[in-house]
Amino acid sequence: MLVAVPATAGISEPMAIRATKADEQVPASSRGYLAWAEFHRFWRVEVERPDGVVVRVNPPGTMAWPGGFDGKRLVFQQAKVPGRSCCDSDLFLDNVKTGRVRGFPASVNTPSWEWGPSISGDLVLFGRNLVARHWRILVFDRRTSELRTLAGPTNSAQLWVGQLSGRYAVWTRVTGNGWDVIRYDLATATGTRIPRPEGVFAQYAASVTSDGTVYFASSGRACGKDVSINVRPVGGPTTVLFSLPARDDVWSTYVDETGPDSQVLFDPGTCTRDQPLTPYRFLRGQDIWGFTDLGDGSGEVGMAPVIRRTAMTHTGNHVGMSRAGVFDN
Repeated sequence: MLVAVPATAGISEPMAIRATKADEQVPASSRGYLAWAEFHRFWRVEVERPDGVVVRVNPPGTMAWPGGFDGKRLVFQQAKVPGRSCCDSDLFLDNVKTGRVRGFPASVNTPSWEWGPSISGDLVLFGRNLVARHWRILVFDRRTSELRTLAGPTNSAQLWVGQLSGRYAVWTRVTGNGWDVIRYDLATATGTRIPRPEGVFAQYAASVTSDGTVYFASSGRACGKDVSINVRPVGGPTTVLFSLPARDDVWSTYVDETGPDSQVLFDPGTCTRDQPLTPYRFLRGQDIWGFTDLGDGSGEVGMAPVIRRTAMTHTGNHVGMSRAGVFDN
């Protein structure tokens, strides 16, 4: 059930795209294809084709999360299921039409944890860290094999990779003083911090369009505290599109520009317990939702509507590795 979003917000009503008894997160879509991570003891990548057929991408014995699409290509993150020792995570490219899966060269797939990939043309954006340290944001050119570091390495902050689209990339810089979304212009090699309003502790779960418009979540200091979904074009202002119910939060947003209007996907779920705001949020009941940016809104919505999600029975506690390489329990 939803509360309609005012026309001044310039978006369609947010609605559930995939909502089952399983937990689903980290969505991506392109030209009628939908990818997401689904939890069955460990996370696995599922792709729904335009004909409605759902195919698992990663093989048994592995866990995986999707990254992003460029046409028929889906980039995703895959690792072996954890045993007595930790495992490294690597990136792969799936042709969703043929099912052919290819890896990346050793300069990309190292013994460190590579994760959160996004693809635009020949460029692949991804994060790299080692046991939650030495955080980096990198971009790899598949045509020239050039590997560029956009941010890091750093131990003073966590760098959570977002989306790549054209000349723009986004990520979140997490510190004890707040979370900030960074929009990076590859053409000018400059990063811009999205202004954080007074009273907002965290801005995160960022995605971006080819013209630099950024979609992201914002919240207070606890999981599910005053969470809203926002949009900010280059030069501003930031518009609050809608709010989530108390105790609901998200892991990610993703923009699909393959249609006449941008479709924005997100993965709301409910915080499992009172917990401080950390990147490793424990959510249950995650589903895939989306809305269309109609491009006719202006200014900030004064009273942002709240979406209402239908309660569903989902799977239990998650036991596995988070996308960034830290155990969940």
